[in-house]
Amino acid sequence: MLKLNSEDLDYSYWREELGLSVSEMSVYLGVNYHTYNAWEKGKRKPQGPALHLINLMLKIQEVCPEFHQEIISEAKTKKNEKTKHGIKTTLEELKKLFEDGLLDEDEYKKAKQRLINKI
Repeated sequence: MLKLNSEDLDYSYWREELGLSVSEMSVYLGVNYHTYNAWEKGKRKPQGPALHLINLMLKIQEVCPEFHQEIISEAKTKKNEKTKHGIKTTLEELKKLFEDGLLDEDEYKKAKQRLINKI
């Protein structure tokens, strides 16, 4: 089990213990992807409200595992919805580039297929 002191927390270990990707972990904590990634790499440390939230999440994980699992599931769902929305937007932009003659048909089809494979 993890220490409840977020100052000494190994963020990478915690994330892996929860079964989350870096992107999902940022959603779980409600912070920007780059912010969380910097914490995990040790480039920055959470402060103020973020630090309080991390301590709260660690406590919930310890004392209320069922509720904590719901939070994890929600983070995964939100991350997937964000990804699908981003892919849909990108597909629309690709189509416009193709229609405007800025992409040839082969480039358009390859790019479109790569994005569809991510869904």
